[in-house]
Amino acid sequence: MDDPREVCDSLRWRDGVLYLADTIGATDSLLTSMACDSVIMLSLVVHPSYMIADSDTVCASNLSFAWRDTTVFFTFADSALTATLYRSSQYGCDSTMTLALNLHSSYDIHHYDTTCDNHSLPFFDTSLVTTGVYLHPDTTLNGCDSLVTMHLTVHPTYAHNDIRQACDSLRWTDGQLYLSDTVGAIDTMTSIHVCDSVMTLHLSVYPSYLAVERDTFCSGTIYSFRAHSLTSGGYYADTLVSIHQCDSILAIDLTERPLPHVAIRVEHLCNEGRYLLHADTDVPFTGWNWGRPLPGVHYMSTDSIVYVSPSSTMQYILTAGYDDEPRCIANDTVELSPFVMPQAVLRVSPQSLTPENTHYDAYDSGQEYLYRRWFVDGERLPGNDRHIEGYANPDADTLRIALVVGTLHCSDTTCAALAIRHQALFIPNAFTPGADSNREFFVVGKNIASFEISIYNREGLLVFTSSDINSPWDGTGLSGNPCPTGNYVYQIRYSTIYQPSAFQSQVGMVLLIR
Repeated sequence: MDDPREVCDSLRWRDGVLYLADTIGATDSLLTSMACDSVIMLSLVVHPSYMIADSDTVCASNLSFAWRDTTVFFTFADSALTATLYRSSQYGCDSTMTLALNLHSSYDIHHYDTTCDNHSLPFFDTSLVTTGVYLHPDTTLNGCDSLVTMHLTVHPTYAHNDIRQACDSLRWTDGQLYLSDTVGAIDTMTSIHVCDSVMTLHLSVYPSYLAVERDTFCSGTIYSFRAHSLTSGGYYADTLVSIHQCDSILAIDLTERPLPHVAIRVEHLCNEGRYLLHADTDVPFTGWNWGRPLPGVHYMSTDSIVYVSPSSTMQYILTAGYDDEPRCIANDTVELSPFVMPQAVLRVSPQSLTPENTHYDAYDSGQEYLYRRWFVDGERLPGNDRHIEGYANPDADTLRIALVVGTLHCSDTTCAALAIRHQALFIPNAFTPGADSNREFFVVGKNIASFEISIYNREGLLVFTSSDINSPWDGTGLSGNPCPTGNYVYQIRYSTIYQPSAFQSQVGMVLLIR
């Protein structure tokens, strides 16, 4: 049995052999259903199929490529492309065709740029100076046509005259400070499009003024400043506008000064018999006038203290201020009479007293003053009489009387001492040597200035003598032997402190008892 076949490229037949070309006569045994062997003969015709690989290049500007009987499309993003076609022959055998396509770029480039009208922009072999769209065709190294497009915008530049008026000065755009009229200063300005423009300054400078005065005024008064009534210190300004609209300022720095404190303090210089006037004030300037109704015309003195001795009642005026100008001043006035220094004049009687007669009189024989005070033995007496009287202590030696007279500020004192004359000597008339008491002969004296004693016996012989009143006689004679009982004669010569040079004598008898 024959097995005719037509295949593409190859056939693996029943016998397991791969046949790649036309074949006639290949056989294979076949066992039938009846178990009878049969022989099959192969008659094979092999038709070929094909694998065709094409390659090419193309400029990407076309975005298509004609290949065999079809068109291949691509995009700008592609750089290489592979395409495949399948075809069947008349014998039904499929063939495959593959295209490897390399894409070369071509360009359509758009540039956008700006420039200023005083500049040009190079564009290939030309210079662009006006706004517009400019095209330039080009070819790449691979022969692909490209197109460069320039979209140019030209921005203007400016030349501007800056005409200005300013008060006092102008800080211009160039950073310079112009203080006077200026023409021709130039500054280059850059616009938002970065095009330089030139600005020329034409400047007129007009002055403005600031005038500041300084003044003072007194508290409680009103100060007038350009129709303003000011009642307190501070800085005040008034604005004046010129024809060029330049403000000028007239100002005043006003100091408010309180009215000075001023007082005259009078001190009575009793030892000197004149007045001392003190200026008590809290400001630096003081001026004195006396006997003048208006201070400030001529000052007799500008010292803080003055000594005065008016010969008649006179008015003294103290002017105090911050300076010698007649502003913010204050006055104080005192009226002074001639200085009166009190003088105490005391008259007493009698000139001395005795224990038997202690009555005394004292009299103020001076002028009448503001007050009078009496003191007797240091004790003040009540009252203010010109005349006092009284009795002294008979046991005292002296009576002391003091008179004090005075005015409101000064005083004077005078004193008188009245001696109380006591019995000068006390002489005992007997004594007993060897007894428990009264063993010596003592002479007791009071107010004794000098003293001498001599004692004689009956025969007239001197048995004792002494010039010391404090030396007693013990009854012993000059020989040292005791004198017998009997009467003895004493002779004493003495003087008192009241009359130290007037000597007195006293003679008597004393009894010595043993």
